[in-house]
Amino acid sequence: MMNSQWRIGLELHSSGLRAVGLQFRRQGWRLCRWWHLPFGSPGVEYTSGEFARQAAQTLSHWRKSLPYRYQLRVSVPAQRALQQQVAMPDCTLPEPQLQRYIEQAAAAQLALPDDPLAWDYMHPGTGPARVTGVRLRDIQRLVAILRSARLTASSISPDASALQSFLPRAQGGDQWLVHREPGHWLWAGGGQWGTEASTDPHWLAQWCQQRELNPASVAFSSALAEDAARVTFSPWSGIPGLSAPLPPCAGVFTVATGLALGSLR
Repeated sequence: MMNSQWRIGLELHSSGLRAVGLQFRRQGWRLCRWWHLPFGSPGVEYTSGEFARQAAQTLSHWRKSLPYRYQLRVSVPAQRALQQQVAMPDCTLPEPQLQRYIEQAAAAQLALPDDPLAWDYMHPGTGPARVTGVRLRDIQRLVAILRSARLTASSISPDASALQSFLPRAQGGDQWLVHREPGHWLWAGGGQWGTEASTDPHWLAQWCQQRELNPASVAFSSALAEDAARVTFSPWSGIPGLSAPLPPCAGVFTVATGLALGSLR
């Protein structure tokens, strides 16, 4: 099976743009291209007007390098997302009614009547549904930024949730993946995901201790060059079609690659 359409994962953060383009061929996924475009004035607040201006400008320039056929999957910071578990109803409901039930139950538990949320949920088959909510104004703002650059997202999801695309494909069959970024950490495993702000290089050991996990059994990725000797996972480890030149730090593209893989791997 071959597909000429690229799957592009796009991560916008306070310092710029990271993106990865993948294409599925007979031999498996092929890395078509990667992009790392910093903003002119990096480090701006994600919700600021200056971020929107710089993002729109960078995206407009970036769009000119895209192929004719592609699917764009975009992330929002996991810090901007909310998670909730919702008990499923006793009776079987049609999908539209079930969706309304889950949205209303999650909204009531989170108690955010004046801050509408965009919802998505996953039901593992037994037990409660896992619900993710992102503030509607954040989604609308991101969509407006993309539209100003004449781009349309096929999906928008929290960056930490993109790590689930690699599991259980992480090295050694690890069921947990932790990724480090400047200023914060992302993690996923056991059907869950999350984030925490920290610059502590020993945060991973503390996180494992809290969950009674052996650090050696947790796959570790990092966007920081200083972690090169400790990294045990590369986002491109399961992509057979790699060709030079490749960036010196593959971990910079962990989120973008996870977005591109998504549920389509």
